[in-house]
Amino acid sequence: MEITDGSCVVTLDGSKDAKTYAAGTQFQVPAKSGFNIAVPSGICQYICSFIG
Repeated sequence: MEITDGSCVVTLDGSKDAKTYAAGTQFQVPAKSGFNIAVPSGICQYICSFIG
């Protein structure tokens, strides 16, 4: 997931720690798992690329 605008707070499945990602950053979601995403204020735009 590539954050292109704004920021968000992400918690990957299996993790207790939430991490903030801002525009210009990215995070990876392991196969066969998911994540929770929150946008504390404003908007967050992202690009999701699936590599199989």
